[in-house]
Amino acid sequence: MAEIDLITALGRMLGNGIWRDRFAEDPHALAEQFRLRESDREAFTKLRVEDLEFQARILLRKRYALLRHFFPHTCKLIGSTAAHEFESYARTPESGVQPKPSKEALSFCEHVRSASPERVCGMELNRLRFEHGTRKIAWHFVWIPNPSPARRPGMQILVRQRQGTSREWLLYF
Repeated sequence: MAEIDLITALGRMLGNGIWRDRFAEDPHALAEQFRLRESDREAFTKLRVEDLEFQARILLRKRYALLRHFFPHTCKLIGSTAAHEFESYARTPESGVQPKPSKEALSFCEHVRSASPERVCGMELNRLRFEHGTRKIAWHFVWIPNPSPARRPGMQILVRQRQGTSREWLLYF
């Protein structure tokens, strides 16, 4: 692996809570693990953990704002702690900036579901899984969210089209 510069090392740490935790424990060891350029090591080790965490929280909130349109009902189910939940998720090994935002949205929903399945909208999770799967068609019995507190039973049908896009239909019972 080639040596990296200070900016690259900062980018890695700001996007990954595990790296920030390792930096807090031993910045010299992390500089070695990153194979940081010798000329950047002094500046790297003098970074303040509090400043890194502050900047990381700002970036995480921006990341969350970009992703939340993939799971609006899940955000409602999580409630006012959704952004904080995303920050906690960002400290886990499965987190990390994904090449496709919908892939990161899927990873976050899976993370929330593993702790408390009732806080994830099944329709949104099905849609995200379908987008990253290989199936041409999928159907699921679901509880469809309503504006009122009651949910309606229904069927969600997802179809992948030739152009790579997908269509979705909801049948209410």
